[in-house]
Amino acid sequence: MSWSERIDRLTERTLPHYGVLVLSCLLFCSVPLAGYFLLKWPGDLPHGPRSGTATILSFLPDQVLHDRRTQIACGVLFFAGALAWAAHRLLPWSAWLASLSFTGIIALYAENATQLTHVAHLTDMLLLLYALWYHTCRLDIAAALRERRFWSTPLYPRWVYSCSVFAVGYFYGVSGLMKWLTSGPGWANGVSMQIWVQVFPRDPDSFWARLVVSDRRVATVLQWAALIGETSGFVAIVSRGLRPWIGLLLIGFHIGQIELFGWGFHANMVILTLVFLPFYEWIPRWVARYKAPPIQKEAAATAVTAR
Repeated sequence: MSWSERIDRLTERTLPHYGVLVLSCLLFCSVPLAGYFLLKWPGDLPHGPRSGTATILSFLPDQVLHDRRTQIACGVLFFAGALAWAAHRLLPWSAWLASLSFTGIIALYAENATQLTHVAHLTDMLLLLYALWYHTCRLDIAAALRERRFWSTPLYPRWVYSCSVFAVGYFYGVSGLMKWLTSGPGWANGVSMQIWVQVFPRDPDSFWARLVVSDRRVATVLQWAALIGETSGFVAIVSRGLRPWIGLLLIGFHIGQIELFGWGFHANMVILTLVFLPFYEWIPRWVARYKAPPIQKEAAATAVTAR
């Protein structure tokens, strides 16, 4: 396939069911994440002189960055924008309002915190991407909503899905690559994980915590699985066949994180499920089967029985 054909393929559109499903999950997951960062405001800590750039909001003066009211304002705008976006109102401005104010909530937290948590980074990237979808297709979406044919009109461009795959793969690939560059294969020595489980345990008496602490081999295997899974994010970008398996490995990685440390990567697991598993292919098939005329459904059922 030539590059021109590849580019043309990116502009192909399908019915919006998959895109709306992903967007609904993103908005649903972003609400508790926004609440977490709003409630965990670290701005009362003393601040020294700033050096360098921490976030895209670092250009703002300290009086704005360290004022809790700034983050609260972002929170109010986010919840209003998310509600309007979910209801398909005030498009595409509600989409930008929700995604950009969510970015503001996270950035303001990072500007005031002593350590960085990245549980919301992937959700934020995809919210911005989906806001871009609603903006670039705003005229077609508005016409489809106005004429009550939204669900029967091809409105979801392939480039949104392709960019989602790239964003997820890049997010995990860079994380794995940095482990290789900073520590090499020694990162997965088992001992470091045993120390982490003892210092940052969710439940030190749980079965998995006791197993990891008592057996270095188990800790080593888990660390190698995490290292390989994250680095394989780059492979998932280009390999359609391996993508679901890498997705399952990364979902298992997050389940282990939550079980051992209680880290809140639940939204990442939802994103991995919808982007790396073949839901982009499954959803249109399910919709087509559901919308098929009774005669076609009967023929399909007969064909399955004959097999």
